[in-house]
Amino acid sequence: MQSSKRFRDRLGANGPGLTVAVIALVFALVGGAFAASGALTGKQKKEVIKIAKKYAGKPGPAGAVGPQGSPGPKGDKGDKGDPGIQGQAGEKGKDGTNVVSNPEAPGTANCEGRGGSKFVAGATTTFACNGKEGSPWTAGGTLPPGATETGSWLVSGTKAEIEALEAVSGSFNGLFTTISLPIPLAEGIFEPASETNIIFVQEGEEPAACEPDTGVASPANPHADPGFMCIFANPDISNLEFRRSEPIGTGPGSAEVGVGTSGARFKFLLTSGEAGFADGTFAITAPLPQ
Repeated sequence: MQSSKRFRDRLGANGPGLTVAVIALVFALVGGAFAASGALTGKQKKEVIKIAKKYAGKPGPAGAVGPQGSPGPKGDKGDKGDPGIQGQAGEKGKDGTNVVSNPEAPGTANCEGRGGSKFVAGATTTFACNGKEGSPWTAGGTLPPGATETGSWLVSGTKAEIEALEAVSGSFNGLFTTISLPIPLAEGIFEPASETNIIFVQEGEEPAACEPDTGVASPANPHADPGFMCIFANPDISNLEFRRSEPIGTGPGSAEVGVGTSGARFKFLLTSGEAGFADGTFAITAPLPQ
């Protein structure tokens, strides 16, 4: 009790200033909860705050950066913005250049002589050329109806050779030569055939089926109408007589007449002398459809 009384007397003896200072010290120690409780007047609160700021310690150094927090929830979609201002109209473009097209005649160097079309646009010129002429037959195809192919042939031999072959075969009594057709015939169109559509032409003869529309048929200009084979002999034929054309694949003693898909065998008889010789050309034209 005596100690408390002496403490109050000391405070009273020193006046209210000391009292406020002590209260301010207490406030600085215990924090703002005491001031917020309403135990001080407004004037005292201001004095306490002023003294507390005067005697408060300086802020300590910043602490270490804490770990990154987890992402927050996705925000709501914002409202649609207002339409933008319409842009200015662009400048008018320049007029284009018209393209002029003209035929390009065959014989000029622009299309290797094949002709085509010429296109001009201002200072630019281009060409669309006709395609090169291709083969009318595809690989593995056959001679089309009405189409013609030609070739040459030669046969020679002696009487002794014929007799030797006859002794081996028993029925071989002539000389043979073969022709090859680079473009095959359709199956069976000249097989079997007859002497009526396979014609042997010697100098001075002019069978109608072997005459072209213009000019004269000859070994140098062979021709055959559709469905015919015309065999032209050069004038120097010697001691031989044409007998028939036989399909390849038949035996030498066969009497079959015709032309196979890839060629034929021509048979000649030796009519006189000890040897015979003949050569010439041929033309064969595929029949037209019936």
